Amino acid sequence: MNRKEGEALFDIIRLAKEGKVQLVHSAMIAVENAANEIAARKSFVDSVMHLADTYQNLSDSIVHRAQMIVQDDQLQPLDAVHLASAEAAQVDFFITCDYTVLKHYRGTLHIVTPLQFLQHYENYH
Repeated sequence: MNRKEGEALFDIIRLAKEGKVQLVHSAMIAVENAANEIAARKSFVDSVMHLADTYQNLSDSIVHRAQMIVQDDQLQPLDAVHLASAEAAQVDFFITCDYTVLKHYRGTLHIVTPLQFLQHYENYH
């Protein structure tokens, strides 16, 4: 993540705190964050996820869809579970700084960088 993306991410978090955008937490985020060995980062993710309005549990259908994403889009399994969870939650945007995901995912989600999301938000709000 570069500096501009980091700043944009903090702007998105501010919008969530103000109730102007909604975040979705997921079981996959919880699992990954529980394994995070960097205490400050773990605490930060926890604080941001407490802002989420929705929680997406893991299900057999999400696991199956993730397997399809791995096969069809050549993405890593953890990334595929995040994407399948977001599809199941029917999010409007999947915000990421992972350019491999941005380049290779061919599913139904609207995947954007933090900067792209803010540009869209500013254009329509």
